[in-house]
Amino acid sequence: MRQVISILTEQQIDKYLLNPRRDLLKLAVRCDIHPTMRPSSRLFEQTPIAENLRRRLRLPFFMRRSECDAMENTLRYLLHHMRCGVYVRIQCNRLAMFVPFVNTEYRNPWSSQLKWDPRFRTLDEYLDEWQRLYHKIDIIGDPSRWWANGNLVCNVVPPGFWNGHGTVALRDMLVETCARFDVDDCEFFVNVRDHPQLKADLTDPFDAFWGSCPPPALPDEVRRDSYCPIVSSFVADDFADLPFPSVDDWELASRKVFPGDCRDLYTRVIPDVPWNERVSTAFFRGSATGAGVTAATNQRLQAALLSKQWTMDDRYNGRNPIDGVAFLDAGVTSWNPRHKKMPGSPLQFLDRESIEVALANRVHMRDQIRFKYQLYIAGHCAAARYSFLMQSGSVIMRCASPSRNESSLWFFPLLEPWVDHVPVAADLSDLAERIAWCKQHDLECERIVENCRRLYDRFISRNALMEYCCLVINTIAQR
Repeated sequence: MRQVISILTEQQIDKYLLNPRRDLLKLAVRCDIHPTMRPSSRLFEQTPIAENLRRRLRLPFFMRRSECDAMENTLRYLLHHMRCGVYVRIQCNRLAMFVPFVNTEYRNPWSSQLKWDPRFRTLDEYLDEWQRLYHKIDIIGDPSRWWANGNLVCNVVPPGFWNGHGTVALRDMLVETCARFDVDDCEFFVNVRDHPQLKADLTDPFDAFWGSCPPPALPDEVRRDSYCPIVSSFVADDFADLPFPSVDDWELASRKVFPGDCRDLYTRVIPDVPWNERVSTAFFRGSATGAGVTAATNQRLQAALLSKQWTMDDRYNGRNPIDGVAFLDAGVTSWNPRHKKMPGSPLQFLDRESIEVALANRVHMRDQIRFKYQLYIAGHCAAARYSFLMQSGSVIMRCASPSRNESSLWFFPLLEPWVDHVPVAADLSDLAERIAWCKQHDLECERIVENCRRLYDRFISRNALMEYCCLVINTIAQR
């Protein structure tokens, strides 16, 4: 199958990335852009989002001025320590280079630390059981050749070495931004994985693989004094990655279907179901993503188990004394058979034969809006569907992350509990109380919905997304 955007391997880097970049640098001049013809980014100037960008770019390794060294240092880091990435160069108000790359000979730094589920005597036994439950396919036998995506361990090579999910949509967003706004010349890298890449203290980013010990410093081979900025759709406080819109944000705002992924999640207009016609039930559907493999360690499985248990409890089922409508309809639609690594725990996978809940029916996102309340539960990273929920007309019940270093989306600093969403504790211990509050405060819930919609329209709609991309590009260029 031919790819829409070519992905370079390490053997092609010099010819198709570094040499074209050097040619562009020789030609680099400031183009004559008329400010009156193109708007600049002002929407986010006085928001915590802008300060968050500036704070991250004040890290010492972003402040050093050796542009060539910083770029090549970051390329080396992403190739040899993280495995893949996308190089971006903006020049003369256009997207001059957008180059995905992958290291097909990648070797991870953590395989010597890897321990597997003690139920199995050997790694081969562990992998045999995983294949029996989920995949009758070949996997990479050498653990040093595996790679990580946050808490997930990947050991099956996709077609083309890397599936490049979302690259076409991200490229389109950058092209549209350059066409609409006045953007300065700069270069950066895009992380299209679900976990940030570069720690602010330059320690190893694979926290979960080092047991109870603090992660070590980056190895000398990739540790440098200067790096080029990396933008990521999923960020965390301990990391230096700059927050950037997700593929879902752009698909929803642009109403486009992009080749490669060909996802048709957001192209149809969402019906506006009147509030008084919606069902006063908290609703959730999603795969069993998340670091944990049991209901005790995985919020999504826990919510599904609560939903099952509450059907037998007259305080929360369709016989509850508040309104006679079930509190919760939560379920997982697939088991997510990835290998998972939690801090202090061995490598595990979800044993679907011992889970206390069955798979739930799938419900298209267009049909989920008939419920008044939507339960937001992050998976192994923040759930990119949050922007969809914001303009769905339902109250978002946002479950706090159980992780110390919460995965966040770029607009999360704008969110306010009880203003645009209802907060829920990480252990879901107050979920019943929060749903009861919603049922008993219908007018307040309608106000929360309207606040959330206004926030989406102002900051996350199509033009606002491009304006934020412009802010990111120009803030990088000013560093």
